[in-house]
Amino acid sequence: MNLPDLAIINFSEIPEGDIRRAIRNVNRQVSNDFLPIWGSGYYCKLHRRDAASPAADVDGGNQTQPEIIQSNPVQAEAAVFLVDRPHISSALSFCSMKTAEIPVAFVFTDLGDWTVTLSHEVLEMIVDSTLGFFLADEPYSA
Repeated sequence: MNLPDLAIINFSEIPEGDIRRAIRNVNRQVSNDFLPIWGSGYYCKLHRRDAASPAADVDGGNQTQPEIIQSNPVQAEAAVFLVDRPHISSALSFCSMKTAEIPVAFVFTDLGDWTVTLSHEVLEMIVDSTLGFFLADEPYSA
């Protein structure tokens, strides 16, 4: 079964090798544990950072503006952006819809175990690809 692609794009300081290991683990979780029960899934792939434009910095380079990151085309059905610092106070992650109407999530790698948050966001995007936007006017943050 071919699954739709979910782009993982790194704007954080996490080394690429660590991200690749996390992606392998999430893909294994989706194919072994999630897909057999839910019947749907994504295949996560690390996309080059230049697949989206360089992030614009605010506060002297301490934060990344999500609007600038997600305004660029991504060649996948969904995307997760890894960024160091949250722009929403105390959030581990947040979900939104890209201007191209694909679901996106931001995982903030400076807070807690980012691999657990990545797994959570991928599974949540599979179950609710509309990200609850039919019910809420504001982004959902975990």
